Amino acid sequence: MKNGFQILPIGFEDVLQLTALTFFHKDPFDRLIIAQAITNKLQVISKDQYFTEYPINVIW
Repeated sequence: MKNGFQILPIGFEDVLQLTALTFFHKDPFDRLIIAQAITNKLQVISKDQYFTEYPINVIW
């Protein structure tokens, strides 16, 4: 792991969070990123305006 990145597996808690998300964002992949950010208390780097509708810390 030369660059310091790690693969984040999709866990059961992530899926539960995904099903509970308000439907501001329609893209299923982005919704999964949002759910994982909430569950794992992660920051997200994105310029997507819909990300800011969720209780996550968005950088950019």
